Amino acid sequence: MDESSSAQHGPFYVTSVLEISHQDLKDSNGQVAGGGVSVYYSHVLQMLFFSYSQGKSFAATVSRSTTDVQRLFTINVKGSNGGSKTSPALCQWSEVMNHPGLVCCVQQTTGIPLVIMVKPDTFLIQEIKTLPAKAKV
Repeated sequence: MDESSSAQHGPFYVTSVLEISHQDLKDSNGQVAGGGVSVYYSHVLQMLFFSYSQGKSFAATVSRSTTDVQRLFTINVKGSNGGSKTSPALCQWSEVMNHPGLVCCVQQTTGIPLVIMVKPDTFLIQEIKTLPAKAKV
């Protein structure tokens, strides 16, 4: 760090590049899978959650010491219309306090909230249903 990265010049981010290789990630107009949508790191789970505009969402376990991806998981969400073959990109990640392993997110295109239960060998995904508003009489 030097004088140019001083806080007196406004906020800044310290970043690192993490190489991700997966058969579903193909370049499109010079961007991986059409470009990134969101990224979230869970300190509790030591996992990185990220998604791309072409509807690809992933979770990866990351080593603290080397910042290398150890395991990569695809997060597939069936479309709520039943016939959709493409999974929507996930965004607005958060964790449920005092419940390690429960991660909330939102489908980017539909705004439908989801909760993901992260287990050692699988992910369980549940759409959060909202009750319809009551009509005034």
